[in-house]
Amino acid sequence: MIKYLTKLLDYDIIFVESEGSMQFPTENLFNSFLSCTDDSYRFKWIITVLKKYNIPYELQRFGVYANIICRGNSDVWLSAHFDTVDIKHCANDNSASVINILHTKILLPEVNIVFLDSEEPPHFGLGSTNFSTYIKQKNIPCKYILNLELTGFGNCICIGKESGKSKEFFKEQFSKRENNYYVQEFSTPPSDTTIFLRNELDSILLMTLPYINEKVLKECMYYCHTPKDVKENISFSDMDKLVKELVTILSYDIGVEK
Repeated sequence: MIKYLTKLLDYDIIFVESEGSMQFPTENLFNSFLSCTDDSYRFKWIITVLKKYNIPYELQRFGVYANIICRGNSDVWLSAHFDTVDIKHCANDNSASVINILHTKILLPEVNIVFLDSEEPPHFGLGSTNFSTYIKQKNIPCKYILNLELTGFGNCICIGKESGKSKEFFKEQFSKRENNYYVQEFSTPPSDTTIFLRNELDSILLMTLPYINEKVLKECMYYCHTPKDVKENISFSDMDKLVKELVTILSYDIGVEK
């Protein structure tokens, strides 16, 4: 096991210097995570990388599964599920979002993040159900949970129509910034956001997809777990752009200067 993880982490996963500044190794981390051959290795990979970056974490165990929780000092949460029903086709669903919430946490330590287990079939939201219980039983401040899905490429910010009340804040913030994003609400299949709302936690489903027209947008959303859900269709510059915008918006919301 140790040899396997060491091999995965042969990639340079710590900040690297580029053109005089320190850059987050998005592509290396993504490729390393995508090399994991099953959910148990994906879980161990996240733990290993959190330790590399000195990010404290706790595990919320339920049966043989576990959510990975990294606390900040705000009431704002980001989530992304790390499990996959198709290990060969999981680049955008949901490997990109795992890297994006990690990147956001590193740049903005004040935010809380949770890597959710058991979102996909046959579990259908077991991780988010248990995390909802964790928030409520421990009476943890939670203004909203911004749930990232399919955030590996695209110039359109897609907010799930079924999202909670805070979706208006994010629509406004993404719309008014000079970032060349299209912003629109979009009907989506059930997700962890659905579970959070059912448990009376405000949650927003956030995706990024390429906007050419409505037809293409819908087609790209259903790339997940198909032969098109591969790293060749991922844009690391789009991922970095999204994280930059998230840090700006979340910093503004929690009152931190960045």
